[in-house]
Amino acid sequence: MASTTAELETLLMQRSLTDAQLIAAAETAIDFRILPDANVIKIGGQSMIDRGRAAVYPLVEEIVAARKAHKMLIGTGAGTRARHLYSIAAGLNLPAGVLSQLGASVADQNAAMLGQLLAKHGISAVDGAGLSAVPLYLAEVNAVVFGGMPPYGLWMRPAADGVIPPYRTDAGCFLVAEQFGCKAMIYVKDENGLYTANPKTEK
Repeated sequence: MASTTAELETLLMQRSLTDAQLIAAAETAIDFRILPDANVIKIGGQSMIDRGRAAVYPLVEEIVAARKAHKMLIGTGAGTRARHLYSIAAGLNLPAGVLSQLGASVADQNAAMLGQLLAKHGISAVDGAGLSAVPLYLAEVNAVVFGGMPPYGLWMRPAADGVIPPYRTDAGCFLVAEQFGCKAMIYVKDENGLYTANPKTEK
């Protein structure tokens, strides 16, 4: 292990970051898991939050109960309001990066609303810069809420077809789980299983 680390350090000092030998050495390095005991929970915007009180209040109760035994980073989806924004912005021929920022603003609104409902239990919502405080929130109350959109902003990679951002809140929450080295990535939606097509429109 020590020789591998020393080799990687030497290569980093001497080679281009795209050098094949450097990339191969970096691949062998062991990942450091920042939050190995935490779970990322993604709350569907359209499937949960857009349904209002009937869906969200029981969800709040479940989160409060679950945090007694589990550390949770709770990401929010953008939902139907983001789809309206995407429709308008795409009709104006705006690029994927602009649509990504619009979608992020709605996911952040949903995070703010969920955070307000959880506030009396000590669970706060954080924005992108606030993710640095996540370990403190987890140590104190076992949970924190964040908007699930990937933080690409205007640099969102365009989709193969059209301008709808291909990486939205499901991807954003997965990336948080991956980068923090979390225990699990859990998607909370109102569908009975996983599907290869949209179950609302396809048989």
